[in-house]
Amino acid sequence: MRKLYYILFLLIAYQVTAQDSLAKYKSKDLADKTINAVHFRNKPFLWKVYLDEMIRKKPTDSLKADVFYNLAWDLYRYRDYDLDISIDLLKKGLIFSKKTDYKPVTLYCLESLSTFYALKNDNENALKCLAEMKKIGSRISEKSPLYVTFQASTARVYSIIGDFKTSIFIVKKANQDIDNYISKHPELPRDSLDVLNWIEEGNYVHLAQSYNYQKQLDSAFFCIKKAKEYEKKRFNKKLQNNIWVQEAFYLILSKKYDDAVHLIGEAEKKGYIDSKNKQYRSLYYLALSSYSKKEYAKSLSYCEKALGINVRIASFMNFELEIYNLAVLNSEKLHNSKKLTYYLGRYNQISRKYDYRNKSKFIANIYSQDVSLVKQELESQKSNKKIFVMLFLLILIVCCYLLWHYIKLRQDRKKFETIISSFENNEQIEFQQQANDDLDVPEIALSSVIDRKSIKVSSEVDERIIKQLEKFEKNERFLSPNISLSNMTSDFNTNSVYLSAVIKNHKGKSFNKYINDLRIEYIIKKLKTSPEYSNYKISYLAEECGFSSHTVFIRIFTEKTGLTPSKFLNFLKNE
Repeated sequence: MRKLYYILFLLIAYQVTAQDSLAKYKSKDLADKTINAVHFRNKPFLWKVYLDEMIRKKPTDSLKADVFYNLAWDLYRYRDYDLDISIDLLKKGLIFSKKTDYKPVTLYCLESLSTFYALKNDNENALKCLAEMKKIGSRISEKSPLYVTFQASTARVYSIIGDFKTSIFIVKKANQDIDNYISKHPELPRDSLDVLNWIEEGNYVHLAQSYNYQKQLDSAFFCIKKAKEYEKKRFNKKLQNNIWVQEAFYLILSKKYDDAVHLIGEAEKKGYIDSKNKQYRSLYYLALSSYSKKEYAKSLSYCEKALGINVRIASFMNFELEIYNLAVLNSEKLHNSKKLTYYLGRYNQISRKYDYRNKSKFIANIYSQDVSLVKQELESQKSNKKIFVMLFLLILIVCCYLLWHYIKLRQDRKKFETIISSFENNEQIEFQQQANDDLDVPEIALSSVIDRKSIKVSSEVDERIIKQLEKFEKNERFLSPNISLSNMTSDFNTNSVYLSAVIKNHKGKSFNKYINDLRIEYIIKKLKTSPEYSNYKISYLAEECGFSSHTVFIRIFTEKTGLTPSKFLNFLKNE
């Protein structure tokens, strides 16, 4: 507990110190630090410290919206966080953006929200966000360049969902709107025209991707050519649309693997592969090409390089899972069971975050890959989980039984020790009270005798019967299997009413209980004082103490001691 207090103290001290040291920074500086801190993986919550300090300084709503938007994307791309964290940040950004008149941030937040929902396969919420985007878009002036650009942003969401036809329709309509806008505004500055051409070029790249997924390779090739034409038209050559990515995808689907490898090499020479995102894609296509050429060791090497890059890509295809899938296939071909087990496990672990089964089959059909290994592993994992649950329940039941058995054994041991202690101290053994204590011999009018509680016996008769009972016990006449209330009254020269009353008054028990207690006490003493008795059968012990039936003996012994005769004997032997 003291250690816990100490840790809490250090955390509070760190927070206070951090706030004091950050007090000199302005909101804008803290916003930049918040975004940059995402990349410090050795300080996983540093971005949260900067963000809290920025909020404390009460920045503008537009700055807060911008920070939440960028933070949501960077945490998704560069940190292994759940999508729900990015979704929560975007929801906050959306609230602040709606307080401003700057519609682009609101549209960006809604587009990103719909994207993350689509990645989670929560298509209902994804489409709700798109519907809200359309409402806001309908209020944008047609004279604004934003009007002709925001429509295409919805296409990515439909593409992630897998609705490529709708995505293609939206992008084509967006390109028509851009062309119409340019024709209506011939006075556009060169920079603005360059940006619009760049957007249209990007739309053709997106169309090529959608056609590639549908394996309409002629249409994909046409869109790649159109994108290259727009690239040549642009004055600003620094703007990129990653045409090479979809061209490499097209070449692989066309089974031109060497051309795809050459293209990626040229893109690297020209400096197009200048980010983790692009490097990740290039390594995936290189691994895919090598696998298709049956160069499994080379393909696995590319997979391992890609998995060493800390980035995630928002796309219909989950590149991370596809690379793990390739690693599985390569490991199987190379007969590397250790890597096969590892990559299968990682695939299963990551796939839990996404409902990727249908998309995985779709991608496999495009490449005509064998996904049976991954499917078998997923089924195996489910089967193993069921077995684990069943084993856990079985172990739990066994543990509960053992615990119950242990407690019961201790209770029985305590009962045994109490009986033996009474015997060793020459005390009368106290037996458990039983509601039903019949002898194994017929009785006459016993119920009527027991009901007579108010019978008065003279002191002279009372004293005489007591002495007779003492002699009866000393001579151990209760061991006779033929003993009964009727023959005892005859021997005592009295009647059954008086004899029962005296036993009840002085022994505190009925006639039946009196005889049974004497018999059980007798056999317990014999077992304790004569070790050879412990080797006798239960039937002999029953006969020895006057019971004509060993089943009756077992029942009476168990009822009175709380232990079966066999358990009592075991305790006695282990003393």
